[in-house]
Formats: sequence, C-alpha cells, structure tokens
Amino acid sequence: FLLCISLSSCDKILGMAKSAVTGEEVSKPPEDFIATIEGEDFTYDLYKEYVKITAYIGEDADVEIPSEIDDRPVRVIGALCFNKTPVVNVVIPESVKLIETSAFYYANALKKIVIPDTVETIETRAFGWCDSLEEVVIGKGISEIPD
Repeated sequence: FLLCISLSSCDKILGMAKSAVTGEEVSKPPEDFIATIEGEDFTYDLYKEYVKITAYIGEDADVEIPSEIDDRPVRVIGALCFNKTPVVNVVIPESVKLIETSAFYYANALKKIVIPDTVETIETRAFGWCDSLEEVVIGKGISEIPD
C-alpha cells in the first residue's frame, strides 16, 4: 500500500499493467463515466448513456448478458471480460455494439457464441486462444474481422 502511494497512485500502476496485457494505452475515464460497479455476475462501468461489461465474475457455464443494467443498455463487452472463465455458451444481447480487444481471450471452455446483427465492431484477438470454440454465429452488422 505504501509503495503505491509513494509511486503516485495504484490506479496508475494498474492502468500500466492492463496496458501491457491488452496493448492499448490506458487513460483517464471519459467525462460521461459515472462509476465501476461489481454486480452479482458482472463487474461493469456505468456511463451516463450506457454500460460496459468489464468482467464476468459468475460461475455459470451458460451466460446470457443482460440487455440492460441500472436502466442503461449494455453497449460494450470490455477487454479481457471473459478471460479464463468457465463459460461454455454466451448469449450477447442486441443492445451490444462493440466487443473489445481480447474480450474472450483464453476462454478455454467457450464452445458457442452468437453475435447479433447489432454488433458493429469486433476488435483484435477478441476470441484468441479459445481452443474449444466450435460454433460462432456472426451477425450482419460486422463489416470487418481483424486478427
């Protein structure tokens, strides 16, 4: 704890660690950011107009991401959200528009995922090292699939 304080802040150190893993630069939250909340099955970032799921913390093998949390639509599945989880099947709601870099990275048990037409962007390595993945249904909203 004292080390974190002496080095400026723990948030800065955690941001640097996340940046090293995802390859993305971590910066200050946008002005519309309200809070990070830990719910029953998900940790999420609450914004004025939407929700970004940041981690699956449940234990179920079959997961249905809710279309709304705290009266806001779930728009983003964040980086490393399902990293190393026991999830086998995921249902993504039609409210989601973005699946961030490495969102399902190393989700070794994942076998099936259905991506609705509303998803516009799937970023790099979203399903990297998903060794058990057997079925992916990709909606019509995707125009490009990166590595």
